[in-house]
Amino acid sequence: MVFYSNNTFCSAPVKISPCYGMWNSQLPGLEIITAIDVAGLKILLKAGAVDHIFEKHGQDFEYAARGAFNLEAREYQVANYIKESILNAPEIFITDCGVNRADSLALYYKRTCDKMHHRFFLAHEGGNVYRINTGYKLFPEEQLFLLN
Repeated sequence: MVFYSNNTFCSAPVKISPCYGMWNSQLPGLEIITAIDVAGLKILLKAGAVDHIFEKHGQDFEYAARGAFNLEAREYQVANYIKESILNAPEIFITDCGVNRADSLALYYKRTCDKMHHRFFLAHEGGNVYRINTGYKLFPEEQLFLLN
């Protein structure tokens, strides 16, 4: 399964499952900070995900925190930065190649100002709903971007 967008965001009709659009009271787990709609998928950023990313890759998102020192403020600032950067990226690539779990996807995006791609692993929550598990920057393998 591969979705590719060059700033067109999947104009083909997408079958929407009953789970599409679930919110805090319906999905188990942590509070949802923000949600992103991309290529017919709803991608959630839950509390704790940004902190997990900061543990090893904080330098990639330090400026997005805008000087926030407490955890809640930092998660809110960085979650909204991630959302805006994904929605404004001219290149987005979603694939199931290179993931360890059968129900996971990898989301790659690159903005014009970036030298490297951002990669986020998405864990399946149900239906068309995924949540960001972790993320970092990398030089991706070129064969991932060759569409057959």
